[in-house]
Amino acid sequence: IGFLSDENETWDSRELHKGYRSALLDLGIAIRPAWEVCWMRAGTDGILGNESVYCPRDITEYLKPVLSSPEAPTAFVCYDVWRAICLKSSLELLGYQVPDDISIIANYRSDDYPFYAQKTRFTSYQLRTRELWQEGLKMLFDMIENPDMIKQKEITLRIIHPKKSKNLILHFIIY
Repeated sequence: IGFLSDENETWDSRELHKGYRSALLDLGIAIRPAWEVCWMRAGTDGILGNESVYCPRDITEYLKPVLSSPEAPTAFVCYDVWRAICLKSSLELLGYQVPDDISIIANYRSDDYPFYAQKTRFTSYQLRTRELWQEGLKMLFDMIENPDMIKQKEITLRIIHPKKSKNLILHFIIY
């Protein structure tokens, strides 16, 4: 299972990358840095360019070294749906079929891309980051007012599948 991000210098991309590596270790799967397709795309005056589902970027130059290996990944976790769309388009340019040859899963950021679910033809997960931050801050403020309090909150992580949805539970505890 490979990982893809073209914003590897941003905090959230680095955190997602750490989570990807942690999940591999938890599952007893070896981390293969050669399968981590990570770079920082160029911006203009610090501003990253527009992202359109109708005009995915060609990222074949980043994929060729990974896919030329005899033991190339058969799946990728993408930073978000936009990168997954670019990945799918570039894989097809290289002659691969998604999901027959290579599977894709992506972080679906509904706050940023509410219409992407309609364009998604692969499984996505929704971290509900805004809700995590809001609930975490509420709990932190409660704990400041009452230092002896230990709170736990469950947030549902939504898996978006092209044909069905499943819910997983994500737990976080603030001490």
